[in-house]
Amino acid sequence: MLDPTRPTGVPSNGAPPFPASPLAFTWWMSRQLPGRALLMLAITVVGAAMQAATPYAVRGLVNVVTNHDAAAVPLWFGVLIVAWLIGPMINRLYTLVNAFTMPRMRAIVDHALFGHTLRQSTRFFNDNFAGAINQRIRRAGQAAPGLFEVAVSPLARILTNMLMAGALLAVVEPRYALAFLAFSVVFVIVTVPMARVVVRRVVRMARARSRVTGRIADTIAAADVVRSFAAWEREEAGLSPVSEEEYQCARDVRISLTIMRVSQVTLSLGFLSVIVWIELAGAMAGTTTAGNLALILAIGVQLGLAITQLGDEVLNAFEQVGDLKESLDALARRHETPDVPAAKPLRVADGGIRFENVRFSYPDGRAVFAGLNLTVKPGERVGLVGRSGAGKSTLVRLITRRHLPSAGRILIDGQDIGSVSLASLALNIGEVPQTTEMFHRSIRENLRYGRPDADDGAIFAAAEAAGCHDFILARPGGYEAVVGEKGVKLSGGERQRVAVARAFLKNAPILVLDEATSSLDSETEISLQKALFKLMKGRTAIAIAHRLSTLRAMDRVVVLEGGEIVEEGSPAELLAGSGLFARAWELQHRQSETEAAE
Repeated sequence: MLDPTRPTGVPSNGAPPFPASPLAFTWWMSRQLPGRALLMLAITVVGAAMQAATPYAVRGLVNVVTNHDAAAVPLWFGVLIVAWLIGPMINRLYTLVNAFTMPRMRAIVDHALFGHTLRQSTRFFNDNFAGAINQRIRRAGQAAPGLFEVAVSPLARILTNMLMAGALLAVVEPRYALAFLAFSVVFVIVTVPMARVVVRRVVRMARARSRVTGRIADTIAAADVVRSFAAWEREEAGLSPVSEEEYQCARDVRISLTIMRVSQVTLSLGFLSVIVWIELAGAMAGTTTAGNLALILAIGVQLGLAITQLGDEVLNAFEQVGDLKESLDALARRHETPDVPAAKPLRVADGGIRFENVRFSYPDGRAVFAGLNLTVKPGERVGLVGRSGAGKSTLVRLITRRHLPSAGRILIDGQDIGSVSLASLALNIGEVPQTTEMFHRSIRENLRYGRPDADDGAIFAAAEAAGCHDFILARPGGYEAVVGEKGVKLSGGERQRVAVARAFLKNAPILVLDEATSSLDSETEISLQKALFKLMKGRTAIAIAHRLSTLRAMDRVVVLEGGEIVEEGSPAELLAGSGLFARAWELQHRQSETEAAE
């Protein structure tokens, strides 16, 4: 059975599976539940039509009373009671259908935006606050169903009331129907330009609100830094300009909407006043019936309430449009590193890696590689060395397809990684980064992320191989202990060991180490190196390291400078020479002796 919260037909070119404009997105969402959407609209229209027919029942009852037709009174009284009762009863049915529809629509939006956003590039997440991304997903999950409900409930009800009013006026006098049509045209001509102004201001308000959210999220995430510098007042002062901007935008929206409401009410009151005055004159002259006058008065009351409600619902709708547009502008972007059409899974037998004339530049124009050629043999352990900015991390990100080369290609076992599925590439590469990201979940769940189907035996074996089994058992709760946001309840060395255990559990044939021990003390580093060397055994491994002692276990060291390979060879060969590697080794060795002497 298909999960209705997971839309099908996701494009393979990285484009979002949904439209990027608010109205089109809301229409797309409603088409995921077409039966329920149509049922809600039908119930609204039928209920509104029954309620709008009340003036017609009032007209009939007043006419039979004024004509002293006692026999017809029960009939028209019954019609009036039915008109009064059916509408509210149908509204209760609407509430029931709504309970099964709106929460599901919110889930559809959340899943669609969450799934699409997760597949964005690393740069996307670097450029956006995590809190702002979360808020946009949740806000869209509220705004799109809210906009749909505004369309199928109050707006559809108001439109039905107005159409029924025109039809009932035609019953009294055909000319009134033509006048009502002219009024409707003028109403739209006056309202649409004002509505456009409101929409633009609502969008600005939504963007200002996101800036406030981003500023707050950024400050809260660095709360310890704020405390260290006693910068509470400084951060409060920094929030003031963006919150003031949000206030001004919200104020402008309310002012514009008030002007639009007053204009709508003035038009409606003028039209109804003219019609009622004509009918009053007709009743005094005896050319119209009291029932017709009662009908027009009842229509006036209904239209007055409808126009008043329209102003409230327009504000609601515009705010939903603004929130949804701001969210979609940020989230409904094409993926930077999508799978090509008909991408095949990567099949790794040996794990050989080859860079063929690879060129890469960052979007700001900064060139890194101008024709890199590098071959890593199956099972070979290669260390990357170089100054900051030499291209080490970029090389690793190219292998994992976080970046795409502008020219050339990267092959794994002869397969161009640009033509394989990103999921299969990720599953065949194990990573131990410099800073281990962990979920605010249990240690067991964080370890099992390396292989979701792993049993406890496999988890314990991986933890023992990484040297973290004992310290996990020593913690209250053991493997069920929650590590806190980003693993804050674990030390740096403990987090790194969990990352190594996760890589053991994943058991990928290719391993990438990005400064995995650089932030640790010497004793922890030596201990963790043993686990890393054990992890690299039998795998193709590429390791970035500033601690040159880590590179002794490498089969080959590649020295990068300005995006070019300036040295390569075994650690012993490079140490025997007088190049960059040997000089860096000597400098680090002297620094270690100095620190030991102090």
